[in-house]
Amino acid sequence: MPKENFLGPTQTTKIEHHRIATKAKYIFVDVKGAVKVPGLYKILASKRVGDAIALAGGVNAEADSSQVNFAKKLSDQMVIYVSKQGEQTTQTTDPTKQAPASTTLESSTSEEDQTKFDLNQVDKQQLMQIDGIGEKKAEQIILYRKQHQGFKQLAELKNVTGIGEKLYQVLSSRLKV
Repeated sequence: MPKENFLGPTQTTKIEHHRIATKAKYIFVDVKGAVKVPGLYKILASKRVGDAIALAGGVNAEADSSQVNFAKKLSDQMVIYVSKQGEQTTQTTDPTKQAPASTTLESSTSEEDQTKFDLNQVDKQQLMQIDGIGEKKAEQIILYRKQHQGFKQLAELKNVTGIGEKLYQVLSSRLKV
Protein backbone atom coordinates (compact mmCIF):
# COMPACT_ATOMS: atom_id res chain seq x y z
CA MET A 1 0.00 0.00 0.00
CA PRO A 2 1.46 3.42 -0.92
CA LYS A 3 2.43 5.46 2.12
CA GLU A 4 0.51 8.59 1.02
CA ASN A 5 -2.84 6.71 1.28
CA PHE A 6 -2.09 5.20 4.66
CA LEU A 7 -3.51 6.92 7.73
CA GLY A 8 -1.58 6.23 10.88
CA PRO A 9 -3.34 5.68 14.23
CA THR A 10 -3.09 9.35 15.18
CA GLN A 11 -4.60 10.55 11.92
CA THR A 12 -7.40 7.99 12.06
CA THR A 13 -8.25 9.06 15.62
CA LYS A 14 -8.46 12.71 14.57
CA ILE A 15 -10.77 11.85 11.69
CA GLU A 16 -13.03 9.77 13.95
CA HIS A 17 -13.20 12.59 16.50
CA HIS A 18 -14.12 15.00 13.72
CA ARG A 19 -16.90 12.68 12.49
CA ILE A 20 -18.28 12.31 16.01
CA ALA A 21 -18.09 16.04 16.68
CA THR A 22 -19.89 16.94 13.46
CA LYS A 23 -22.69 14.46 14.24
CA ALA A 24 -23.26 15.86 17.73
CA LYS A 25 -26.45 17.91 17.82
CA TYR A 26 -26.72 20.83 20.17
CA ILE A 27 -29.98 22.41 21.29
CA PHE A 28 -30.90 25.39 23.44
CA VAL A 29 -32.94 25.15 26.64
CA ASP A 30 -34.17 27.91 28.94
CA VAL A 31 -33.80 27.04 32.63
CA LYS A 32 -35.88 29.21 35.01
CA GLY A 33 -37.24 29.37 38.52
CA ALA A 34 -35.55 28.06 41.66
CA VAL A 35 -32.13 27.32 40.14
CA LYS A 36 -28.83 28.95 41.06
CA VAL A 37 -28.07 30.46 37.63
CA PRO A 38 -31.21 30.73 35.45
CA GLY A 39 -30.62 31.31 31.77
CA LEU A 40 -30.33 30.00 28.25
CA TYR A 41 -28.03 26.99 27.84
CA LYS A 42 -26.53 25.20 24.83
CA ILE A 43 -26.50 21.46 25.52
CA LEU A 44 -26.28 18.16 23.63
CA ALA A 45 -29.68 16.99 22.41
CA SER A 46 -29.15 13.58 24.02
CA LYS A 47 -29.08 15.07 27.55
CA ARG A 48 -31.86 15.10 30.16
CA VAL A 49 -33.59 17.77 32.28
CA GLY A 50 -31.29 16.93 35.20
CA ASP A 51 -28.25 17.73 33.05
CA ALA A 52 -29.67 21.11 32.05
CA ILE A 53 -30.46 21.96 35.68
CA ALA A 54 -26.90 20.96 36.61
CA LEU A 55 -25.60 23.42 33.97
CA ALA A 56 -27.68 26.08 35.71
CA GLY A 57 -25.79 25.40 38.93
CA GLY A 58 -28.40 23.01 40.30
CA VAL A 59 -31.53 23.80 42.26
CA ASN A 60 -31.37 26.40 45.02
CA ALA A 61 -32.51 26.03 48.65
CA GLU A 62 -36.06 27.22 47.80
CA ALA A 63 -36.63 24.61 45.08
CA ASP A 64 -39.39 22.02 45.17
CA SER A 65 -37.54 19.43 43.12
CA SER A 66 -40.18 16.77 43.80
CA GLN A 67 -42.24 18.25 40.96
CA VAL A 68 -39.48 18.09 38.34
CA ASN A 69 -38.94 15.11 36.04
CA PHE A 70 -35.13 15.07 35.98
CA ALA A 71 -35.14 12.08 33.61
CA LYS A 72 -37.13 13.72 30.81
CA LYS A 73 -35.28 13.98 27.51
CA LEU A 74 -34.53 17.49 26.31
CA SER A 75 -35.81 19.06 23.11
CA ASP A 76 -34.80 22.24 21.33
CA GLN A 77 -36.38 25.44 22.71
CA MET A 78 -37.54 23.65 25.86
CA VAL A 79 -38.34 25.75 28.92
CA ILE A 80 -37.53 24.09 32.23
CA TYR A 81 -39.15 25.72 35.23
CA VAL A 82 -38.34 24.63 38.79
CA SER A 83 -40.95 25.88 41.25
CA LYS A 84 -40.25 27.07 44.78
CA GLN A 85 -41.46 25.14 47.83
CA GLY A 86 -45.06 26.08 48.56
CA GLU A 87 -45.53 27.66 45.13
CA GLN A 88 -48.93 26.76 43.74
CA THR A 89 -48.81 24.84 40.49
CA THR A 90 -51.54 23.65 38.18
CA GLN A 91 -51.34 19.94 37.41
CA THR A 92 -53.15 18.41 34.45
CA THR A 93 -52.92 15.22 32.45
CA ASP A 94 -54.34 16.74 29.27
CA PRO A 95 -51.38 18.07 27.22
CA THR A 96 -53.62 20.53 25.35
CA LYS A 97 -54.49 22.25 28.62
CA GLN A 98 -52.33 24.32 30.91
CA ALA A 99 -48.98 22.63 31.51
CA PRO A 100 -47.69 22.11 35.03
CA ALA A 101 -45.53 25.04 36.14
CA SER A 102 -42.88 22.84 37.71
CA THR A 103 -42.14 20.61 34.79
CA THR A 104 -40.81 21.25 31.35
CA LEU A 105 -42.66 23.27 28.80
CA GLU A 106 -41.66 22.70 25.22
CA SER A 107 -41.64 25.67 22.93
CA SER A 108 -41.96 25.13 19.21
CA THR A 109 -42.51 27.16 16.11
CA SER A 110 -45.46 24.92 15.26
CA GLU A 111 -48.58 26.38 16.89
CA GLU A 112 -50.19 22.98 17.36
CA ASP A 113 -47.25 21.88 19.54
CA GLN A 114 -47.49 24.87 21.87
CA THR A 115 -49.48 24.89 25.05
CA LYS A 116 -52.15 27.59 25.13
CA PHE A 117 -52.62 28.92 28.62
CA ASP A 118 -56.07 29.93 29.86
CA LEU A 119 -55.79 33.66 30.49
CA ASN A 120 -58.15 33.42 33.46
CA GLN A 121 -56.08 30.69 35.18
CA VAL A 122 -52.48 31.26 34.12
CA ASP A 123 -50.05 32.28 36.88
CA LYS A 124 -47.23 34.81 36.82
CA GLN A 125 -44.47 32.24 36.16
CA GLN A 126 -46.34 30.74 33.23
CA LEU A 127 -46.94 34.18 31.71
CA MET A 128 -43.23 34.95 32.03
CA GLN A 129 -42.45 31.94 29.83
CA ILE A 130 -44.06 33.70 26.86
CA ASP A 131 -41.82 35.87 24.68
CA GLY A 132 -42.29 39.56 25.47
CA ILE A 133 -43.68 39.02 28.99
CA GLY A 134 -41.49 39.91 31.92
CA GLU A 135 -42.31 40.07 35.59
CA LYS A 136 -43.94 43.51 35.41
CA LYS A 137 -46.21 42.75 32.43
CA ALA A 138 -47.22 39.42 34.00
CA GLU A 139 -48.20 41.27 37.18
CA GLN A 140 -50.15 43.85 35.14
CA ILE A 141 -52.08 41.12 33.31
CA ILE A 142 -52.97 39.41 36.59
CA LEU A 143 -53.97 42.73 38.18
CA TYR A 144 -56.22 43.56 35.21
CA ARG A 145 -57.78 40.10 35.50
CA LYS A 146 -58.53 40.63 39.21
CA GLN A 147 -59.91 44.14 38.70
CA HIS A 148 -62.25 43.04 35.90
CA GLN A 149 -63.33 39.65 37.29
CA GLY A 150 -61.45 37.84 34.55
CA PHE A 151 -61.05 38.25 30.82
CA LYS A 152 -64.18 37.81 28.71
CA GLN A 153 -62.30 38.09 25.39
CA LEU A 154 -58.66 37.71 24.45
CA ALA A 155 -58.74 41.18 22.86
CA GLU A 156 -59.04 42.70 26.36
CA LEU A 157 -55.28 42.15 26.65
CA LYS A 158 -54.88 45.34 24.59
CA ASN A 159 -56.35 47.24 27.57
CA VAL A 160 -53.38 46.22 29.74
CA THR A 161 -50.70 48.92 29.91
CA GLY A 162 -47.76 48.10 27.65
CA ILE A 163 -49.54 45.61 25.39
CA GLY A 164 -49.84 46.88 21.85
CA GLU A 165 -50.85 45.17 18.63
CA LYS A 166 -47.48 43.46 18.07
CA LEU A 167 -47.29 41.91 21.54
CA TYR A 168 -50.98 41.05 21.38
CA GLN A 169 -50.31 38.96 18.24
CA VAL A 170 -47.62 37.00 20.12
CA LEU A 171 -49.86 36.55 23.17
CA SER A 172 -52.91 35.50 21.17
CA SER A 173 -50.96 32.52 19.81
CA ARG A 174 -50.11 31.35 23.35
CA LEU A 175 -53.21 32.33 25.36
CA LYS A 176 -56.92 31.54 25.25
CA VAL A 177 -60.04 32.54 27.20
